[in-house]
Amino acid sequence: MAKRMRAVQVDWVDAATNNSWRDTKSLDASETIEIRTLGYLLRSTPKELVVAQSRHEDNYRIGGTLAIPRACVKKIRPIGRL
Repeated sequence: MAKRMRAVQVDWVDAATNNSWRDTKSLDASETIEIRTLGYLLRSTPKELVVAQSRHEDNYRIGGTLAIPRACVKKIRPIGRL
């Protein structure tokens, strides 16, 4: 039986881009986007969090990894072990 992995919810801020011409007066105060990611926590360091979207039952194969810079993380909430 595969060992359970720690599942987390991560609320974080991502950069945003807009490639069209705009007047500087129409810029929003914040040009960032708030994101919520759910996944399996693979690594947590002072520099980054790494989560996976999917895992194989053997726990050695994972898919859909995402590295989130710590400076962008607002909140980490444990979901449990799945």
